[in-house]
Amino acid sequence: MKLILGHNQFLGISHTSESSASEKDRLFSDPANILQVVKIANENGFDTMVIEAHPRMRAFMDLYEKDGTFDMKFLLQVPYVSGYVRRMAESGIKGIVKEIITDAPVTSLVATPFQLLPKLIRSDYMGMGVKALDLETSKYSQYDISGVLMHNVVSDLLLSFDGESAFGDYFDSVRRRFGVNAGLITLNLEMMVGQLKEWGLRPGTVITPINPYGFDMNPSKESVEKVVNTSDLDIYAMNIMGGGSIPLAVSSEYLRGLQGLSGVIVGASSRKHIEELSRTFK
Repeated sequence: MKLILGHNQFLGISHTSESSASEKDRLFSDPANILQVVKIANENGFDTMVIEAHPRMRAFMDLYEKDGTFDMKFLLQVPYVSGYVRRMAESGIKGIVKEIITDAPVTSLVATPFQLLPKLIRSDYMGMGVKALDLETSKYSQYDISGVLMHNVVSDLLLSFDGESAFGDYFDSVRRRFGVNAGLITLNLEMMVGQLKEWGLRPGTVITPINPYGFDMNPSKESVEKVVNTSDLDIYAMNIMGGGSIPLAVSSEYLRGLQGLSGVIVGASSRKHIEELSRTFK
């Protein structure tokens, strides 16, 4: 089963304890420490990792390219939702827009007004939001990105608004910028897969919570299992341990029983944990 290295631990995000989150945040504020963990993961069979549109991860990417001693594939997750929520409270929507524009490459900004004009005329606010995502991904154009993932907060919101044109714009922008099929993270697998099929859109990767307790598996554990085992899409499991409440051995045994599952996204920040994950799943 393919293992993909998650990124939450590198941003100081922990589902088990606040103290653990703070400790990881301090440790990985230095991108050299991120590089060290990623290198250990690569030695243990991980050839792909998720990175988020976060300044810390860009610093890591620069260090990774300079190091040049091992090869990883990168899935870029956009946007950095928790960061935007925090900055929204600090500086409002104007501050966020200014930050996105200031940090985007000039080549991406030149065409932006012309691309947004038709959306403004149609009051296509979802389409304008997707254009903001495109500007966010433009900051990573210089890196070798093998896939782009829309955060579930955004993808499930667009799904609830029946945003066919917005999803179409997103798929087009990712294909144009990186030459790959766009991917999605969702907490509503059955509805998302069914709706995308109806719209004629095929994602490169779909990531969704899958675990033995059915945590965050919507509308039900059984419906998610059915989609995984019958769909021809590349579906990967995240939150496989239910926020730390499920033993790894129990989770891995359950996931091995899902024949249609392409792999799992797992976070790890130490050699011991990485080696344990590698042994368990491989």
